[in-house]
Amino acid sequence: MIDMNEGESQAKWVSYKPQKDEWVYNDGEVEDANPTFIFDYKSIKAGWGKLQAGSPPEYHWWANISIKEPQPSQEHKKALSVDLYFNSEHMKGVYSWTTNANGPVRGILAIYAQVDQAGHGEMLPVLKYVGSKEEKFSVGSTRIPQFEIVKWVDRPADWNDAPAPEVAPEPEAEEKPEDDIPF
Repeated sequence: MIDMNEGESQAKWVSYKPQKDEWVYNDGEVEDANPTFIFDYKSIKAGWGKLQAGSPPEYHWWANISIKEPQPSQEHKKALSVDLYFNSEHMKGVYSWTTNANGPVRGILAIYAQVDQAGHGEMLPVLKYVGSKEEKFSVGSTRIPQFEIVKWVDRPADWNDAPAPEVAPEPEAEEKPEDDIPF
């Protein structure tokens, strides 16, 4: 028998919504408005993404993140995808963050540049979302998510227990001391 998996999607994704300055994931809103997660910068993909109502997202990933490939159409915008690992009561395991929104792409690029140059071998950074920076344009505006590196950790042993899918769709909280971070 062929299992077409026509039930609920098993995809685990997370997304930052700049319009509302909030994080959401496949099961609803992220409970912690300032989430902490492991950022797998080694998994990052760059390419082109196209979103349109009534159709699934369309992504064209570059073979090499350092070499920009031709834009498939005017509707395609720069896109990034990176795996994040959460370890909270409601979010456990690897989630894919895939976006072509200007603000989130700029936020990912900023923290990627910082962690890529840090030189911690195979260790991965634990990031905490610390708010966003609003940026206005002649037409419209966006929010750029801001992160701080809390510490560096080894990849969790259960990282591959429930891998993130290849493609996925596209906050204020009380301060917690670093000791409360579950990594």
